Amino acid sequence: MAVDWDSPCARYAALRDAYYSLLSGGTETLIRRKGPMGEEEVRYGVAKLETLKLEMIAAQAECSAETGTPNPNRRFAIRGGAQRRC
Repeated sequence: MAVDWDSPCARYAALRDAYYSLLSGGTETLIRRKGPMGEEEVRYGVAKLETLKLEMIAAQAECSAETGTPNPNRRFAIRGGAQRRC
């Protein structure tokens, strides 16, 4: 299925799927090598998870702004000097 990369919501969905696929080991590469000491095996993913996560979060923020829904990645804190009013 083709992704509309101009749509932030479609971009977020595709990046989210790719991110979780990488986390679960779905897109890893296996390399086997036979040598004098026996067979060696190496597995690795070809994507940088941190970069993928940052792009996914940016697309989610754009999608939230476009649809008017709250951004789940935005955090709020109580500022210094704040007082509770009863």
